[in-house]
Amino acid sequence: METLTTTNRAGTKGMSAALKLVDHSSIVEGLFALHLDLPNEKVNKFSTSFTAEMRDQIEALKKRKDIKALVVLSDKEGIFIAGADIELIRTVKTPDDGYTLAKQAQDVIAAIKSYLFQL
Repeated sequence: METLTTTNRAGTKGMSAALKLVDHSSIVEGLFALHLDLPNEKVNKFSTSFTAEMRDQIEALKKRKDIKALVVLSDKEGIFIAGADIELIRTVKTPDDGYTLAKQAQDVIAAIKSYLFQL
């Protein structure tokens, strides 16, 4: 299992607590799995930091030549991502705030969907 690194807004690098990359090349060459698991949470949910981290990691993984196939999965039992963080939704004051939050989550899903492989 490869621990991914993340960079916070201040530019400080650290280890990702929520995302782990597992190499399954012993089964099929180039097969990797990206495990989502928000620590200390019952479910994975889109928060500002998790959304940014997911987007950044997907973009970084796209540049790797050793990854031929990527499976994105949740380590939470019975659920992939619950949706938006309710506490974050409570901070929405204007339609523009809501649009911005929704767009961030949609951008992550779009980044995953656009991850094309040359086999």
